[in-house]
Amino acid sequence: FCLLPHWGMNLTGIIHNAELLVGNSSTFRFYIKPRLKKYFALNQYIWDNIDLGKGFHCDWLYPIFTEKTKTVITKNPDEFWVVIPGNVEIERRDYLGLLTALKGKILPENLKFVLLGKSLHRRGAGEQINQLIEEYSLKQNFVMFPGFVEWDMFNDYTSQADLIATLIHPTAKSF
Repeated sequence: FCLLPHWGMNLTGIIHNAELLVGNSSTFRFYIKPRLKKYFALNQYIWDNIDLGKGFHCDWLYPIFTEKTKTVITKNPDEFWVVIPGNVEIERRDYLGLLTALKGKILPENLKFVLLGKSLHRRGAGEQINQLIEEYSLKQNFVMFPGFVEWDMFNDYTSQADLIATLIHPTAKSF
């Protein structure tokens, strides 16, 4: 996000977490909201399920349908990818439910669950999830990223995915 002077510029933002729009984030209220004239969400569901009041110009986009840049990872045609995009946070996504369902199962080696987001951060659950993956002997079936996933890699995983799963809890306070 650009905190440089913005006079005369029309800035547009992409919302990943709707809680920022209605929550008490001082960073959003004082630095981001006054600078942005338009907002995009990563799907229509966000706008359909949040009351922003008047004065917000909102739309949605699906970045999976954007123009391809460069390829940084190519999927093995024998693999089946279940891609779960977004930061690894237990409060928002049901990773524990997924791992519990997989516990004790013998999965084919070609089945890959790609946790496509930063797992090591303030609210991240990467260490806990990784520990369970190892405890349940599922290491060969999971791909995780400790840090930020660059756009080209994110695009490669989502565009080559066999299945995209959000795993979002229906009761999560942010969607």
